[in-house]
Amino acid sequence: MSETLRPGQHYDSENDAQDRPSGMKRPVLSKRLERILSMIRPGALLADIGTDHAYVPIAAVDRGLCDMALACDIIPGPLERARANIEAAGLADRIEIRQGDGLEALGEDCPDCIVIAGMGGSLMGRILREGWERLENSPQLVLSPQSEWMEFRRFLIDHDWMICREAMVEEDGKYYLILDCENGPVAGTEVKYAELRYGAHAVYDPGDLPVRREYIQKDLQTARSILSRLKRNYSPAAAARREALEELIGDALWELGEGDIYEGRTINERSYSRFRGRLTLKEES
Repeated sequence: MSETLRPGQHYDSENDAQDRPSGMKRPVLSKRLERILSMIRPGALLADIGTDHAYVPIAAVDRGLCDMALACDIIPGPLERARANIEAAGLADRIEIRQGDGLEALGEDCPDCIVIAGMGGSLMGRILREGWERLENSPQLVLSPQSEWMEFRRFLIDHDWMICREAMVEEDGKYYLILDCENGPVAGTEVKYAELRYGAHAVYDPGDLPVRREYIQKDLQTARSILSRLKRNYSPAAAARREALEELIGDALWELGEGDIYEGRTINERSYSRFRGRLTLKEES
């Protein structure tokens, strides 16, 4: 990426904004994108993988969270939208458009923060796994998987990425997870099943805990509903499903502070494989 700053020099976002012509367009961000931005630690270079409209890099540069940004996507259509938004914001000299598959778009650059959001956990895991060597010099990942949260948390732990903070926001009836991660020796760590499913209570800011609690309550309600419909099904598969649901209910109650003796299951490699196929609650008869 072309350099326009001297070493140690940073843009003054307030003065820089005053120097821009009036009428420059700034995107109005959703609650999810605002929370993603709140996780970003200030640095010189940010990369947004799967940038779509480039709202995150535009806001990050505009607010002084980074000096420069890379807006990356594999599909030409989103990149054209991103280019138009970047130019409308007057930031074409500070945000570079890159086309490429996942982290390949970074080239030789080493961002201080990499943001990946708006895709499923399995796809996000593939992007990270295939570009692992490119992450060595990037101190922060801000990740927002749209699905497979439990498996994705396990993936991060198994690959030595520590979840420093979690946030959850509710928007238009849907829950969104945001993870602030940094590299650390956590592989092999024993974690509770509930921590993989709901995230560890300790890494949530107090202001985010009510949304997390609401999400757990809905999960508990769904589990109880499915369990009630399975009680008259005596097949071996239904029995195994009931057992899994009863344990999940125990985890949810424990996380809500309503459990009695239950202390939460610990997941190790063997027991994780047992529950792997029962992680997603589905409406079943």
